[in-house]
Amino acid sequence: METDRPAVCMPDYTHCLTNVSGSLLHAFGVEAPYPSIPKLDLYLAAPVRNIILLLLDGMGTAIMEKHLDPAGFFASHRIDTLSSVYPPTTVAATTSLLSGLTPAEHGWLGWDLFYKELGENVTVFENTYTGTHTAVGGKAPASWTYTPYHSIIHRIQEAGFHAYYAAAHEQPYPQGLDGVLERASRLCELKQRKLIYTYWGEPDHTMHKTGNDSEETHTLLKTLEQRIEDWSSTLRDAVLIIVADHGHINIRGESLEDHPDLADTLVREPSVEARAVNFFVKPEEKECFVSLFHTYYGADFRLLDRGEALELLGGGTVHPRTGEILGDYLAVATGERALFPNRERAAKYLSHHAGLTRDEMEIPLIVVNRP
Repeated sequence: METDRPAVCMPDYTHCLTNVSGSLLHAFGVEAPYPSIPKLDLYLAAPVRNIILLLLDGMGTAIMEKHLDPAGFFASHRIDTLSSVYPPTTVAATTSLLSGLTPAEHGWLGWDLFYKELGENVTVFENTYTGTHTAVGGKAPASWTYTPYHSIIHRIQEAGFHAYYAAAHEQPYPQGLDGVLERASRLCELKQRKLIYTYWGEPDHTMHKTGNDSEETHTLLKTLEQRIEDWSSTLRDAVLIIVADHGHINIRGESLEDHPDLADTLVREPSVEARAVNFFVKPEEKECFVSLFHTYYGADFRLLDRGEALELLGGGTVHPRTGEILGDYLAVATGERALFPNRERAAKYLSHHAGLTRDEMEIPLIVVNRP
């Protein structure tokens, strides 16, 4: 008996994370590349001192609805459902939120990207060669070297206002959720009007390891909701905006190693993500590659050429690096399978993202007023 296939959901670049950035820039009188979100603008129109943007990694709408009380803190303050960008993955989505640009414009497409100058795939947030954990020549992060962007934090600062990070990966590197929230609270004590960008890497981390139906995921989400509710009650003269970068879907991880004939058509190992897989194909093998890919994976992936893939990444002026990072083809997951370069990586994940399903694409917009 056939199981129900996941519902496909296309990105909506008129109602997504870049438009959240538009609202935040608009609140400080800064010109934005894309329109704002009117529902969010209503909350930001008041002259509050603290605008706090909290991103909970992986907490898509479907995950929230699956695990949390519909009358609970998050659901009762949800004002809208947004689209993530494509691919719906942390690198692409948080970069779109922080830059106000589409993935086509900024070029930060996924966890592992190929830069021709380096000759290898790079895990961009860690600045390491894929699989080796060796720093990229001890150099500045490859992504910032080849695809720099101007963040909304800097743009707000340049307009004469104040904007700060409260995240474990940004100075002064607060540790744990309590450390991140404590930094945000201390910043709220500053008297100037400000934006505080706050990031926490859950429930994404737990769902990757245990699946999004697990008891660990359920317990974590309940605890996380209660912790954020308790913390938000201490805020004053503030608007707290809670979003996710993407959702999650339980997967069947597979390896390119299982099909050496397909691997032999490639110039190098694929990159981007396991549910948004790019391929650099030997020119003389393109017809063979397309045929083999459809045979092995066509039931669960859409295979797009570079031009079709660029259309999925949003509008604007395409970054000159985006096309070369994409390669020749992009396989976009619409089923439950994920394609990893090797069996070791495939065995690590029970749940993932970067595909084109509702569970991965839809994210909540939650707003809490604290006068």
